[in-house]
Amino acid sequence: MKRPSKEPFPRYRVGDLIKDTEHGDLGVVVKYVGIDEENYDNYYILNMFGKTEWFSRGYIEEFCEIVSECK
Repeated sequence: MKRPSKEPFPRYRVGDLIKDTEHGDLGVVVKYVGIDEENYDNYYILNMFGKTEWFSRGYIEEFCEIVSECK
């Protein structure tokens, strides 16, 4: 697995609709916490089943892609 981007800003923003490229699951970025620790869960995602869950920046930025970008 690739390490998370060292960019100061997250790749995805609050409101972006993203998709897991392996499983096809959809979710909306609800919150991002900018703490730069390897195992820290930075992204709070509302999934397609109405549940929210925290995910690491490494997972989201490596295995997900934007379906619809928030403007």
